[in-house]
Amino acid sequence: MLGVGARADAAAVRKAYRRMALRYHPDKLRSHGERARAAAEREFLRVQEAHELLLHGGGGRAGGA
Repeated sequence: MLGVGARADAAAVRKAYRRMALRYHPDKLRSHGERARAAAEREFLRVQEAHELLLHGGGGRAGGA
């Protein structure tokens, strides 16, 4: 989802997360209508979940191992 591999370090994960969070943040798409905003919100939640998984429990090096 974030476009980084499972072996990406924490800095690469954070950079990818920020890029995707800006792209899919629901407030950024407010003027595109409710349907686009709802779709962006779903994608934004997926981006957040991927970020948490990679940094805090994905089994990769970025988890602090």
